[in-house]
Amino acid sequence: MCLGVPMQVRSIEGFTAHCEVKGIARDVSLFLIQDAPVELGDYVLVHVGYAIQKLEPEDAEATWQVLDQFLEAEEIEDPSPFADDTTDFAEQTPRPEVDPVDTNTVAVAPGEIDPEEGTSGVSGG
Repeated sequence: MCLGVPMQVRSIEGFTAHCEVKGIARDVSLFLIQDAPVELGDYVLVHVGYAIQKLEPEDAEATWQVLDQFLEAEEIEDPSPFADDTTDFAEQTPRPEVDPVDTNTVAVAPGEIDPEEGTSGVSGG
């Protein structure tokens, strides 16, 4: 699912606007809406760092009312399962031992060709 977030333009420099909403600020590219003149105080719909549409203030407010309802419902019905979890999964993930200097090492599984001998790793037959 894709989500566009209404944000208010606070400053503009070239094709980059500094935008804010609900205490969060982001630099946003205006490159995709060059045909719509954007001024300070305007609202833009932001998706992955790009303004994709200029919005009327009423539309921005209505969108936030709906988004706020979704956020409130999600907090009530399904609190984050990871809120109290402090597990560091990176520490638990086993990593293969690799010699960073030896770039010629190749792992060969049974049935694959052994680069040293040019033969299959499977014997017999």
